[in-house]
Amino acid sequence: MKTSEAIAHYADNKSELARIVGVDQSTVYSWGEYPPDKHQLKLERLTKGALKAEPECRVRALGLEA
Repeated sequence: MKTSEAIAHYADNKSELARIVGVDQSTVYSWGEYPPDKHQLKLERLTKGALKAEPECRVRALGLEA
């Protein structure tokens, strides 16, 4: 998922997105185009799949990169 998709899912409320993920709002601003892997995976779980983590997030999060 892109950061913009995550923000849109929470009605363009970066503050709410930050609260849901458990970070400061300033952290959301620092994500760039994509949220960090662990946040993508958390958002996918919390939204019951409405937001989809990038497929390679799981590999990186588990440290399985070759």
